[in-house]
Amino acid sequence: MLKTQDPLEVRTEAHSVRDNAGSMTSFQRWLPLARRAEPEGELRLYRPPHWRKYVFLFVLLLPTIAAGVYFAFIASDRYLSEARFVVRTASKPSGSGGLGAVLQMVGFSRSDDDVFSVQDFMTSREAIDQLNKRLPLRDIYSRPGADFLMRYPSVIFGPTREELYKYIRMLVSVTYNNTTGITTLSVQAFRPDDAHAIATTLLDLAEDKVNELNARIRGDAVRVANDQVKLSENRLTEATLKITAFQNRELMIDPAKNSVMLNDLIASLGADLADTQSKVREMSSNSPEDPGLSVLNDRVLALKNQIQAERQEVAGDPKALADKLAVYERLAMDRHFAVDALDRSLETQGSAEVEARRQQLFLERIVSPNDPDYATMPLRAWSFATIAILNLLGLMILWLFRTGLQEHAQTDS
Repeated sequence: MLKTQDPLEVRTEAHSVRDNAGSMTSFQRWLPLARRAEPEGELRLYRPPHWRKYVFLFVLLLPTIAAGVYFAFIASDRYLSEARFVVRTASKPSGSGGLGAVLQMVGFSRSDDDVFSVQDFMTSREAIDQLNKRLPLRDIYSRPGADFLMRYPSVIFGPTREELYKYIRMLVSVTYNNTTGITTLSVQAFRPDDAHAIATTLLDLAEDKVNELNARIRGDAVRVANDQVKLSENRLTEATLKITAFQNRELMIDPAKNSVMLNDLIASLGADLADTQSKVREMSSNSPEDPGLSVLNDRVLALKNQIQAERQEVAGDPKALADKLAVYERLAMDRHFAVDALDRSLETQGSAEVEARRQQLFLERIVSPNDPDYATMPLRAWSFATIAILNLLGLMILWLFRTGLQEHAQTDS
């Protein structure tokens, strides 16, 4: 006996099959190997055509294929010119070994801070602008035969100054070795003479920058000392002029010497007065009626008047020598202090000049830029291997992501 099926159940199963088919179709966009629902309700494994696999694989390996074609048939040869130099100074301690120890033995040491400043300058916009003024960089890097990616301008770098700066920085590198203190300059170009010329010009620009830094160091270290010396010289000149004006006004070279002379004169007159008074007393005792006694008395009176006049000239009058001497001593003291200040300023100036010489920078070329015999760039095998490895890593990540989606889809189904 046949069992009849309820029409409602038939419609429900049909809707269920269509719903499953619709849900599986949404996964087919991402997972071609997912199962499909047939109209009869049967499920089968869907396999895409074989040619789609090869096309898909070709697309995934396209970076590696493009890199291989470029480095094998398109990439232009580039010549590498290298130079090595060291920046040294006499004031800072050097390293414990290597070239730093040798430089320390001859009185010099390397200065890391100054090396970094020179290194930054050689790759700065200012250096590239000065280099572009001395050499035709646009013509050098657009030589015939340069490939479309590395020439300038190209599809990567435009014709602006900013793009030129970025382009030159890609082909010029400055590397500092902390152990030896040696800086290496590397320049790439499409011709060996161009690479040599650019490296030589950059070293010349670096030496000019070092000389500019030296001039700035000397200016900063000596400027204050020179200003102090000029101030002391002006002070001494002013004090000397005041003394000269005093001497012309008072008609005497040195009031102190005049004072000594007056004191000696007063002392001499005092001695003469004492001797005359002694004779007067003796004559008055022995022969009071002697006519010579009046002469001696007149001499005593004259000596007293002379002594009083000389003492009045030394002191006691507003225009006396004592007041003049006080003014002169003050002027002489100002001149003495000015001379001492000038001596100290000159000593400070000498110390500042010595310190400025100790801080002088020197750029020594250890290896001059070479004229390369053959092209060493680009590193074709190394570059191709790097791109291939990165491409394979990307494929592995994509495969892991696809496998996770497949497992998730099978679990939901």
